[in-house]
Amino acid sequence: MQPKIITKPLRETTHSSNELKNSKLHNEKLMPLKSTDSPFLEDNNFKTRIDYLTLKLFTTSDAQFESTIYLIKQWLTTLRIKVSKDKFNRKYFDDGILLESTDVKVHYCGAIKWNADKQFIIVELTGYACELINISQCYFFPLLELMERNRFEIKRVDIALDDFSSRYNIRFIQKKYSSGGFSPSSGPKPTRENISSSTGRTIYIGSKNASKQMVIYEKGKQLQLPKDSQEYQSWTRHELRLRGNKNIIIPGDVLTCPDSYFLNAYPKVYRCMLKGVEARSIAREIKTRCNAVRDRGLENLSKQYGPTLLFAKQTLTEKEIIQKTMRPAKRFQPSLPLSMMVS
Repeated sequence: MQPKIITKPLRETTHSSNELKNSKLHNEKLMPLKSTDSPFLEDNNFKTRIDYLTLKLFTTSDAQFESTIYLIKQWLTTLRIKVSKDKFNRKYFDDGILLESTDVKVHYCGAIKWNADKQFIIVELTGYACELINISQCYFFPLLELMERNRFEIKRVDIALDDFSSRYNIRFIQKKYSSGGFSPSSGPKPTRENISSSTGRTIYIGSKNASKQMVIYEKGKQLQLPKDSQEYQSWTRHELRLRGNKNIIIPGDVLTCPDSYFLNAYPKVYRCMLKGVEARSIAREIKTRCNAVRDRGLENLSKQYGPTLLFAKQTLTEKEIIQKTMRPAKRFQPSLPLSMMVS
């Protein structure tokens, strides 16, 4: 009996065709002044983005294992992702390394894990790591090359679509669920869980252990953007989570056809939405998030130390005040990725 494939793209796509179109990108490093999304995403006008990835690469020899680890690290270095000095938790694996951003102090990007027999490598890339990949010149193609050389299993991949118009908000999803938009052609209706908190509302469609799950939440509120901003009121994220195992196969071209996989999961709900929303821009999202962190920090600074700064200005220059007061955070220092420092 053949294993079940979780979904498929709406059009046939092979890695080789994408490699031909983007072969010049394979060996290029992240351009230091780039501030837009990957040319591959923009040229194909994809509206969704890969937001999380867990990949299992199988190896058949120590030499292949070492070579694969080396190539993964080499690729991550071009994205300004480095090996963390923090210890790896060996609860489920014999060994591994944690990954963190070179630009943002102690911002974890995922991990690389393996067992003592070195028969496989688990590559986990978090949302922040995927942001750096989505704005890079070479996108996921170096990883796809490794997937062609090694047998692989995609254990989990998240694909996200954003709406800034309020048209496809939480209420829209509630109506679609009630009318059967998320129900399969046969079988039971997926579960729905509604959660409300100080950072907005979230709806989970489907179980966290299911092969696919939809998570819809108020992204502007989750980021604590200014309450009078358009993004705070209208920004809704729709995130498809696909999970694979020995009976459920997620093909590798999910990385090169994200829109098709997203649409094919729940076509009755997302066919019109995918046509109606604007393409996601990771670069814009990073700037929006960093601006919100900066403005909140400056507001807190004004409330707590504004009088002291005003007093200091009587005897010091603004440059001297900045030099005396600024310091890096011990953890999670807010920062734009280096690739976005210049527009």
